[in-house]
Amino acid sequence: MGGIPTNRFGEVVYNGPEGERSCAGLYAIGEAACVSVHGANRLGGNSLLEIIVFGRACGNQVMKRLKQHRYHPALDKDCWQKGVERVESWLGELNRSGGSDCNIANIRLRMQTIMQEHFSVYRTDEVMREGVQRLETLAAELPEARLSDGNRIFNTELIEAMELENLMSLARVTAAGALARIESRGAHARDDYPDRDDTVWMKHTLASIRDEHVKLDYKPVRVRPMTVESFPPRKRVY
Repeated sequence: MGGIPTNRFGEVVYNGPEGERSCAGLYAIGEAACVSVHGANRLGGNSLLEIIVFGRACGNQVMKRLKQHRYHPALDKDCWQKGVERVESWLGELNRSGGSDCNIANIRLRMQTIMQEHFSVYRTDEVMREGVQRLETLAAELPEARLSDGNRIFNTELIEAMELENLMSLARVTAAGALARIESRGAHARDDYPDRDDTVWMKHTLASIRDEHVKLDYKPVRVRPMTVESFPPRKRVY
């Protein structure tokens, strides 16, 4: 089902100019992570593998790093600014241009409806393509959404607004990745492409949002075990 890409030590990895690189000091384990040692991370056995086997490996790696790096790197003196600016972008603009229906609850409901109607388990190109267009149009409305609560001490609407920003990004990359994947695999079942295509699509989708646009990239699935022979993929049948 996906997750944060990591190596076998739980270190978060990313694609750099020279190939896969690890992000020093950043880790992910459990169902949040994708170590890429099997198929979709959705079944009980897979979840146990992610948290027990690689959870232990990650813990050992953290302890090893802490012995070598007792103190964290020096932080930029202005590193807190972006977080404050994000909050102020909501609280400082209570009188945005959006109308009365352009509020957090309304946009979130519309986003959920689009995902349910266009990206349910059974999918087609036509339905998903329309869903991507609707989702991108809705995402463009989010910066104009209005808060009715300007409280700076305890503000649940502010929390919901920031959560919606995160959810909208996830919805956009999920939708774009699904539309691009021309096959059926796991919970991604396309009526127009019912078969799994291991020749072309046995690879992970890497999604990011750059300059307000969704960018897709890919990385190969690890299929070569370190100590035993590889078990070739087989067709999923019932």
